[in-house]
Formats: sequence, structure tokens, C-alpha cells
Amino acid sequence: MSELSRNPTTSRPADPPKAAPRSWPGAVLIGLIAVVAFGFRLSEEPHFVDESAYYSQSYYAELFATGRWNDPAWLEYPAYDLPPLPKYLIGSALKAGGYRMPGPGDAQRWYENTSYRMEPPGGLTAARLPVAFVGAIGCVAVYGIGVLVAGRGVGFVAALLLLLNPLYRLLSRRAMSDVPCEAFLEVGLFFTLWAWKGTLAGRSPAALWPGVVGSGSGVALSLLSKMSGILYFPIAATWAVLGVLCPVPFPRKWPFVVVVAFATVWAVLTFIALDPFLTTRPGQRLPAPVAAVRDLSLVERVRLMFDLRLKVAADQQSMFRHNAVRTPAEKVSVVAVQGFGRFGPFGPAHSDSTRRFDPAQDWGAVAWIPWVAGGAVWAWRRGRHQWASGEPPTCWALLAQFGTALAVVTAYLPMAWDRYFLPLQAPAALLAAGVAVAAGDWVVRAARQTRHAGPAE
Repeated sequence: MSELSRNPTTSRPADPPKAAPRSWPGAVLIGLIAVVAFGFRLSEEPHFVDESAYYSQSYYAELFATGRWNDPAWLEYPAYDLPPLPKYLIGSALKAGGYRMPGPGDAQRWYENTSYRMEPPGGLTAARLPVAFVGAIGCVAVYGIGVLVAGRGVGFVAALLLLLNPLYRLLSRRAMSDVPCEAFLEVGLFFTLWAWKGTLAGRSPAALWPGVVGSGSGVALSLLSKMSGILYFPIAATWAVLGVLCPVPFPRKWPFVVVVAFATVWAVLTFIALDPFLTTRPGQRLPAPVAAVRDLSLVERVRLMFDLRLKVAADQQSMFRHNAVRTPAEKVSVVAVQGFGRFGPFGPAHSDSTRRFDPAQDWGAVAWIPWVAGGAVWAWRRGRHQWASGEPPTCWALLAQFGTALAVVTAYLPMAWDRYFLPLQAPAALLAAGVAVAAGDWVVRAARQTRHAGPAE
């Protein structure tokens, strides 16, 4: 009798190992749902005054696309008052839709009278479309972060929570800079976390170049949308410190520092390449104020942009005193009540900023704060398990992201306005998704154990 006949279990080869489940179908599904949700009845979204500001300056898209990078318009006030990427998106949409492109005269008239409207019928809806699409990209990026942190279930629930968040949805339907900044920030953080997890897991440094390009591109596009994209750097720094402290061999730690360094260089080069304001030097005779800007160095122009943002925030505190937030106690209370109340998932579709604290708008904080706090406890415990088992503690990385965003938003907050609370929504949704999925898994396991145990005798 042959060996095979005596041992029938060896008569066929062992089953091949199962392939890891793919995550991209979930990303595609989330993207499609978000595009439909943000684009549904887009023309019915009420007009917001800042949309006309960006619309009026969308002629910069044509200047950039046609290579007119030394046009004096790049040195005028609109060029450095509002960031260029939203204007590129809006201008491209208007061009594709066959709408008349605004000119410098429209921008000047808006500054003189912020009630000025220059959008033809259908023009504002066309301008909103690319922002809605970018908002969907942000949801996909949050899905990806959730997958890296704790699996596809967490990623899917987190993306849905962000998609349903009234603040994120509202700003995804406005032709402005807030959601492009946040969405591309999440893209940059996704690629950075992917590289962080890969380095600590022992992936070859040569395989991490997608993390460099993806992180750098996301950060650059975020900063080209709004200067608050700078939030990326303190988050990446906390991840770097966490990586250094991880109990893994040193050769697995240093590649992440290299990734962040190269990603920063890539981001700086992309930022400079896509904003001619930083480098343009037209040779013709210019008015004195414009010529003064031309004489500034690249570093001085960057400083001018940041100084202007701080000045605008200070001016807003004087002009809108009822919305101004000045003391630490005010900042903490406003973030706690508004940031997790009216701007959390249970908030209204459109908020009223004239009411600092309003139970009708902020009641959701009673449910959302404990939910997110529960997510923080879940992330801490699961991260500790990851640490003990030698896995990259991605849950602690998520905690670091949330804590950093919360600290930065609270410390900076100049006004009780919705846009300032946007950076809190994605990490809060990720924490909430983590504990929700964990609770759901526990309920399923308990039901199975009860079913298998059968009736008591």
C-alpha cells in the first residue's frame, strides 16, 4: 500500500493561505456615497458671502493655466489674501461649464462691497461642484485612516460619521477653502500614517516612496487651500515621537523621520510651484504698493501671508465682538459646547453664530462628548494591546492626532465661527467609530455564545 493510501489526509495539497481582504471597494463605495450626498440639490444651498469672494478671484485659474506666472496680478492684494487652490478649482469649473470668468474688477468691487454678486444663473452651483468632490476625497481619506488604525469596519463607520456631520457637509457644499484644506490634510495624514505603520512593521524603506509623495502632496494642497493646513506638522511630530518610543529595533524607527523630512521638502516645492505669488517678479513699472511686494524675498512673502491671516483674525475680533473668543476659559467652553454640540454630528444643518451657547443647537454635546471619550478609552486600551504584542500602536497614533488637533484649535480659536471647528470632526469621528465597532463586535460575540450554549437544563 502506498504512503498516500495509508495517509489519506496527505492525498491533496494544503489549502493556500487566504488573501487579506481588500480595502479599496469600501473606499470606492464611500466616495460614491459622499459625491451623491454633497452634490444632492447643490443649487438649493443658501449663498454664503465668502463664496462670492472666491468666485470673484477665480480668474487666477486662467492666469496660472496659461502660464502667465509673471503677471502683476499675482502681486496684488487678492493674490495673497485668499489662497490659490480654491480659486483654481472654481475657475476650472467655470471654464468647463462655459461660464464667464470674473476679472480683477469683480474682486475689487467685492472688497468694496461684500454684498456684491457677480455669479450668473448656475455659476455658483458649478463653482461648488469641485469642492463637493474634494469633500468626498476627504471622506475616503478618513476611511483609509480608519483601516490603518483598526480595520475596514472602523474606517467605514468613521467615513459615514464624517459624511453625515452637518458642519463637514455644509462646508463641502460651499465654494470656499475650508473643506479643501481639511480634506487634503486628511489625505496627507493617511499617507503619513501608512508610512509610519510600515516603518515600524519593518517594511523596506524603498517601498515607502508613495508615503513621501502622498504626504507631501496632501500637505501642500492643504496649505494652498488655507494656512491652517499647518496642523499637519505638529501631528506628524507627535507620531515621530511615538515611533521613537515604540519597542521595536532602531532600524525600524529612523525611516519614518526620513519620510517626513522628504515629504516636507516635497510639500514646500509643490507649494511654491503652485502659487506664483511667492516667486513672480514682473519687470514692468508697477504702482508703489505692488512694487513693494515685488521687492520682498520668498521668505518675506510667506511671512506676509501668515501676518495677514493673524491681522484678519484680530480685525474680526474687533468687528464681530459678539463672536470674539479671547480668554482661555472662553476658548475651552466654546470648544466643548459648540465644537462637540452644534458642530458635532447631532448639530443643526445651519447654525446661528449670534447665540454663543444655545441648548437648541448644542444639545448634541451631551451625547457626542461621552461617545468620543469612550472612543478615547477604546483607543488607549487597544493601543496598549498593540504595544504589548509588538504591533505598531496605530490607536495611540489616532489619540495623538485627536489630542493635537484639540489642543491647537483650542489654543488658537479667535472666533466662535463654524470653520474653526472643522479640524476636530475627522479625528472625533474616528474615535467614535472605533468604540462603536468594538461594541458591535462584543454584542455579536455575546449573541453567538448565548446561541451556542443552548437552553439551560
